[in-house]
Amino acid sequence: MFGDDVLDINDYKLIVKPLYGVDCQNMVIISEIEDIKNIKKAFPNKTEVLVQEFIQGINLSVSLISDGKNAIPISLNKQYITINKENQSYIGGELPYNHPKFELAFKIATKAVESIGGIKGFVGVDLIIKNDFIKRDNFIKEADNHIKGKDYIKKDDYFDNESIYFLEINSRFTTPYVGLSKIAKFNIGELIINLLDKKLKISEISKDNTQYKKYIGSNKFDKTVRFKKQGNELNIKIL
Repeated sequence: MFGDDVLDINDYKLIVKPLYGVDCQNMVIISEIEDIKNIKKAFPNKTEVLVQEFIQGINLSVSLISDGKNAIPISLNKQYITINKENQSYIGGELPYNHPKFELAFKIATKAVESIGGIKGFVGVDLIIKNDFIKRDNFIKEADNHIKGKDYIKKDDYFDNESIYFLEINSRFTTPYVGLSKIAKFNIGELIINLLDKKLKISEISKDNTQYKKYIGSNKFDKTVRFKKQGNELNIKIL
């Protein structure tokens, strides 16, 4: 009925990457036993690595500002990534990316950053939005108070449920900062410094009388930025 859309156990993959890497640096995809040999080729002895499930979906990131305790999201960003056994590379992105679930993405990213005390400044949180095909009967059984009746469920045996997966936190200036700095109508660097110097509080940023209210936490900007990575250069286009 769904062809190749329904996940098969043979489609299960893992990604192994350096714990302190950037972009898609030295990434290894494991889909069979033989691929484990590639780990030794890619990483020197005693290299700390991160092992994650490979999730096919929309690669996103959320840019936030944090004062070490509280965080506030600025934008949802789309990432263009090539991932296969032969090539794993970050090739560019787009921001702001207007996805229907941007508010949920903001909540997940904010909770992730605030759960680790001491993260300050500009922060990026990587996420993936995936379409999961879930058994209708299983969903009804697990829905509890979230669904008020079977009328809310599609009549098909399966229904499409978009899930957001948290990947990792990048506690540093990430690529989207370059684009945001060109379209934001406020100085992001100055805002961060004021927060760190305690001249401004996170709670004050979202008040109606500040210049940040229209943009912070709303994913709304007057322009869109697209950027493409070519070698060590980043080509930026403002739309």
